[in-house]
Amino acid sequence: MAYKALYRMYRPQTFEEVVGQQHIVVTLKNAIKTNKLSHAYLFSGPRGTGKTSVAKILGKAINCTSNDEKPCERCASCLSISKGNHPDIIEIDAASNNGVDEIRELIDKVKYAPLELKTKVYIIDEVHMLTTGAFNALLKTLEEPPSHVIFILATTEPHKVIPTIISRCQRFDFTKVSNSDIETRLDSILKEEEINVDAGVTRLVSQLADGGMRDALSILEQIIAYSGEKITVDDVYKVYGLTTSQEKIALLRTISNSQVKEILQFLKEISIKSHDIKKLTVDLIDCLKDGLIYHFTQSTENLTVLNEDEAKQLNSFFNADQSIELMDILMDTLEKYRLSVNSMSYFEVALLKMVHHLQVKQMPTIQVATSPQLKEVMKTEVTEHKVESTPQVIPFVDDMDEEESVITSTELDINEPEEFEEELLVQDEAINEVDTIEEHDKVPYTPQTEAEIMDSLFELPTSKTTDTLSTKDLLLGLMQTADKEARFNDEKLWKLKPYLHHLEYAKIARLLRNSTIKLSSPTFIVVEVDVEEEKHMISDQKFDSLIKDFMNELFKVRKKLFCVTKFEWSVALDAFKELRDKPQLLPPPIHVPLDEDDSIDDDTKLQLKIKDIVGHHVEVIIEE
Repeated sequence: MAYKALYRMYRPQTFEEVVGQQHIVVTLKNAIKTNKLSHAYLFSGPRGTGKTSVAKILGKAINCTSNDEKPCERCASCLSISKGNHPDIIEIDAASNNGVDEIRELIDKVKYAPLELKTKVYIIDEVHMLTTGAFNALLKTLEEPPSHVIFILATTEPHKVIPTIISRCQRFDFTKVSNSDIETRLDSILKEEEINVDAGVTRLVSQLADGGMRDALSILEQIIAYSGEKITVDDVYKVYGLTTSQEKIALLRTISNSQVKEILQFLKEISIKSHDIKKLTVDLIDCLKDGLIYHFTQSTENLTVLNEDEAKQLNSFFNADQSIELMDILMDTLEKYRLSVNSMSYFEVALLKMVHHLQVKQMPTIQVATSPQLKEVMKTEVTEHKVESTPQVIPFVDDMDEEESVITSTELDINEPEEFEEELLVQDEAINEVDTIEEHDKVPYTPQTEAEIMDSLFELPTSKTTDTLSTKDLLLGLMQTADKEARFNDEKLWKLKPYLHHLEYAKIARLLRNSTIKLSSPTFIVVEVDVEEEKHMISDQKFDSLIKDFMNELFKVRKKLFCVTKFEWSVALDAFKELRDKPQLLPPPIHVPLDEDDSIDDDTKLQLKIKDIVGHHVEVIIEE
């Protein structure tokens, strides 16, 4: 007897043998029991999920003569159909018979009664391959076929089937088979074939199959051909050029330790072994994702590629923020593979970028010192006014979504009246501490003119320094210097529609049209977007100058624009709410200066600087 492939040998013959798709199996069995069968069915779904197998089982069950469970696999019709050559069960491959002539020939034969069975079944596989003329030729017959005929159409691409065909069919959507169902089926087949396997083999095969039962059996068959009667996990890795979990963990360890030489050696080895780089990239993302899930849940229930020990090991390398940022780098690289000729080069750059990112994260954060000149100016120029509790003011909102318009104090009220006294106390303590340090060290300074003092007030870290901070720390620093009133005013001016077709600013306006303002000050603005791709486009350095010009067009000041995703904003906002009562635990405030070439009068410059130091809730009066 000729050898049959595993997926043919173990093709399901009854509804009970179908792996997964229980929602479809139960519906069809009930329809058969109640004799409420449709004249046409459309089975759609990914490859290898059982569409054609279920179609054949349905044709067998319709014609089964048993009074018990159908199909019975004992009556003459069931046995004849199972052999695969019954004249009344007609299977047509639409990929090779997709013309009008073939469909017309089919229609001519439909009117003839079945030879042996009570119902003739036409199974048209890959029906989306039919031409438009063939679809139109089939329409009338499909809508009103003879009573002795049932059509079952199968396709992996239902969107290519014309709507008039779909509307004439009862549609069933097949889903990917779960990994656990595939594992169970593979275990039973291996037991029947008397093949020994190591623990983890079927799990790995099910992951490679990506929800396709037929693919799983094809993969298993190839591994059996390589290994024989004893299959190990290493055999699977060798046959399919995969990297083991321990190798991936080891790679992530070298990244965390900035061991570039070891990383390059690893890349050389996998290049020699012809490993699948795209698959490895996806696997690294899955590893980091599993580590993150375990970090938050402390449970292995939802882990897909790591066990508990591996997840703990991975979490010792990276914290949650680092894992998220490394996943972003890998996902960006995965997207670039589509346009690349040499995936290895992109992957190598991604790993080096990850090392660099982790090194930058470990650099010292921004330090802002209080100069003696500034304290002197504060003593002579600042007048603090008592802040009285006032009703919440809802700002005028234009061109904003209804959801955004209700975001007020519940989202970010940094300077609420009841917190002013505590904030001022903390700031006074900080100033006194600086006084003590300076008096102890006795650092001399040369008196300066008022103009020189005002110029020195803006000698702060440049905006480039913010690149060394994590997004969360950056937002926490900006939240402390943001001005709520400035945000309200900026929201009124945030009208992008007039610029969508502007000769100079159309590109920037279109990039920003789905963004919303989250923080504002006289020198910067923070906007939120939905997805990481939008953030990267807006944050591209080539747009820096154009964005500042656009900010000047909107706000009459060349403000620095920061862009964050919804997820990054929610993480930072939660952290701020948690730490707002413990200001000593917050990162240093970040003061964003205007560029040197930006025009701003001296009085405004002095007011901004003083507010940055003592807080934006303080009213500054500069006397003539």
